[in-house]
Amino acid sequence: MPRSSCAVYGTAITGVILIVTGVALLVAGVFQNIINKRLKGEITLTEGSKVFGTWKNPPPPVFMEFFFYNVTNPKEFMEGKKPRVNTMGPYTYRYAVMNKLKESNFWVRSFMSVLMGSLGTMFFTHTVNELLWGFEDPLLSRLHKMKPEVDGKFGLMLDKNGSTDGEFVYFTGEQNYLEYGRIDTWKGQKLMSFWNTNQSNMINGTDGSAFHPFLTKEERLDVFTADLCRSIHMLFEKEVKVKGIPAYRYTPPRAVLASGKNNPENEGFCLDPANCLDDGVLNVAVCRKGAPVIVSFPHFYLGDKKYADAIDGLSPVHEHHQTYLDLNPTTGVPVRAAKRAQINILLDRVSGFPMTRNLNGTVFPVMFLNEVRKMRFFSQLRKKKYIKYIYL
Repeated sequence: MPRSSCAVYGTAITGVILIVTGVALLVAGVFQNIINKRLKGEITLTEGSKVFGTWKNPPPPVFMEFFFYNVTNPKEFMEGKKPRVNTMGPYTYRYAVMNKLKESNFWVRSFMSVLMGSLGTMFFTHTVNELLWGFEDPLLSRLHKMKPEVDGKFGLMLDKNGSTDGEFVYFTGEQNYLEYGRIDTWKGQKLMSFWNTNQSNMINGTDGSAFHPFLTKEERLDVFTADLCRSIHMLFEKEVKVKGIPAYRYTPPRAVLASGKNNPENEGFCLDPANCLDDGVLNVAVCRKGAPVIVSFPHFYLGDKKYADAIDGLSPVHEHHQTYLDLNPTTGVPVRAAKRAQINILLDRVSGFPMTRNLNGTVFPVMFLNEVRKMRFFSQLRKKKYIKYIYL
């Protein structure tokens, strides 16, 4: 065959391949646009949408794991020595959430019994069930007689059942899919009044249960948590798979709980400039009826080294103490999540209580929790044809 004929045939074949490839790419692009448009329409928080029923009655099981710190040398600690603790748990409970709205208020009514001691000591022994769900406390019972608004019981999860964090108003995403799940108001307010700056009082992002579709690795995801009475943000960490489903893992960076001196965005969270805390802890007494509650990640993970060093028995570990969200980037649906938080109290000298004379402002850990969710919602979505197409 003449060489010119080979060249002609070669050119023709190449041309056909390019045409086929071009058509395929064009069809794929158009098809993907159709899928994207369909997703934007389906993932809206409106009556009758695919996600509304699941938002109202979340299907995945939610497990709460509680870990308690047991003080093994209370007498020595009261004499001014370093406290030593061991971790007891997990004690696991399963609870149901209904978004009329979701409740997650795990705070104690009053820490007076822990701080001062109801029987002449700062430490007591009770069952896990009593510590979580409440027991009659002598000091609080006496106070209850004088002030009925003070509960006579002490419990870390007291009155949790049937309670809420207050009314939220969300954007549905119907007008703009990027707004899906974003909080408009909390308790009727667009701005809180707990903190010292407008930036600290802002209600940013979603409640962590919903995000817009088509997430990117460069995004900063804002999440408002009523537990902390503040907004936090999360950044992309890595790609993961959950039962074969691709997901992006987002986690709170160190800057979220950094002190104001290391992160100017957090300056407003210190209400007393003379007594600001260091990295990794947040005093939330202002929104917890004055109880001396300080929040951190478990074992003071991402916190100033001095906090973990002050307590024998603490050892922060990334894999065990990190909070994270695994989100499918196409739909924005959470496929797995772990919220890990530690409740601490500030132990300091109290005038009129000799037992506190050796205290020096120790941030003392009481317990930490691990709220674990594995979502079934994505598997339900994947049954819809427009989700199947994505994986063809």
